[in-house]
Amino acid sequence: MKIESLSLVNFKRFTQLQIKQIPERSKLVLLIGTNGSGKSSVFDAFAFLQKGTRKPLPYDGGSESLNYYRKSKELAAAAEVRLHDGTTILKRDWQIESGHES
Repeated sequence: MKIESLSLVNFKRFTQLQIKQIPERSKLVLLIGTNGSGKSSVFDAFAFLQKGTRKPLPYDGGSESLNYYRKSKELAAAAEVRLHDGTTILKRDWQIESGHES
C-alpha cells in the first residue's frame, strides 16, 4: 500500500494543502521545514483521519484540529488520502456549526 496523495482543507495551519504525485517507487518521504511550518500537522491529519471525532468539537479549544483562521462561526474541513491504485482509503468531511459537528 503506497500513498499517492494527501489533501487537507482547513486543518490546523492549512487552509488548503495538497501533497500530490508521491512517486510509487519511493521508499521514504521526508517532510522538511522550519519550526511551525506544519510538518507535525500533516501527521496529526493521519491520526485525525483514522480516529475521526467521537464528540462535538466546541469552539472553546476543542476544535484545535480545525483551522482557526476562518472568520466565520461555521467551520468546514476535509481530509483525504489516495493510494497509487486509485482507491481512496481515508476521507472525512466535517461541517461544524455552533459548536456541534454535523
